[in-house]
Amino acid sequence: MDQYSRVRTTLTTGTLFLMVISACSVSRNSYAVQSPNNKVDSSQKVINVAPATMVKDAIRLQGLIMSVKGKKDGWYQYQFQVNKTLKYGATFASIEPQQEEVVVLNTSKKLDSKPGDEIIVDVTTPRERHVGKLMIFKVSE
Repeated sequence: MDQYSRVRTTLTTGTLFLMVISACSVSRNSYAVQSPNNKVDSSQKVINVAPATMVKDAIRLQGLIMSVKGKKDGWYQYQFQVNKTLKYGATFASIEPQQEEVVVLNTSKKLDSKPGDEIIVDVTTPRERHVGKLMIFKVSE
């Protein structure tokens, strides 16, 4: 084995080692979000209505259902106060609701949650902010 082959082998081995270490640290951090399979966390009283897998264009929010607005154009509408952003989809590039902002949550099916319940939900948001409250749409399973 000549000098250049040893250098190339050392660099390749070192690069692979760094890639494995990076992948381990990334995968450890990606599981920091609460498991979507837990529907109710009894210690926190937060109801998880997010699907098991994250949609790439969505954002995962935790917030409070303030009131039920009713049904409009086939959508169930809720006043929803955003408490925090938990996770972003891989290609999320639209409007992120601000913390404590009250938005209109649209769902295709009626939620089992009632006003006063804190929920975790995956939603899509518009690309531009319009006049009035921000309209967000729950991602269906």
